[in-house]
Amino acid sequence: MVSDKVFNTDGTQKIFSSDFAIISEDHIRVHLGAAVVSRDNYDLINNAAVFNEAPAASQVLRLQVGTTPADILVSPTDAGIVAANISNINTVAGLSSDVGIVASNIAGFTADVEALKDEFVLLKSGMDPDELLSVGADGSFEWKSELDNIVIDASMNGGYF
Repeated sequence: MVSDKVFNTDGTQKIFSSDFAIISEDHIRVHLGAAVVSRDNYDLINNAAVFNEAPAASQVLRLQVGTTPADILVSPTDAGIVAANISNINTVAGLSSDVGIVASNIAGFTADVEALKDEFVLLKSGMDPDELLSVGADGSFEWKSELDNIVIDASMNGGYF
């Protein structure tokens, strides 16, 4: 079994205690960010990693303790990663309804843009929007002519009659 304890460094703290019994130096791995800390940088004293120099501020330090040396992983466990980022996870969870609102607004905006695009094409052509018969997905459109109600088919590329 492996357990992680996560700390946010402050630049002054040198002692990082584990909540689990550390049997030996072979049963602990220390990570600073994603990097494994060399055992030359800390000593194992009274169930804690005691650093020679305090790690720089604003970093995530993880103590990974295993019941056997084989349990120790090269990288932090998923539980440790979640624990280190729990405040960010809770922030995102609180914003989930806002994300839904934004998605809905974007969908409405996209529909408005499509409608305006079709109207722009008609205005650019000089034709009366009330005479519109249909607008194709490719931007082509059809409208009625005042000459005997002839249907005219045109595209945004200049059109044809």
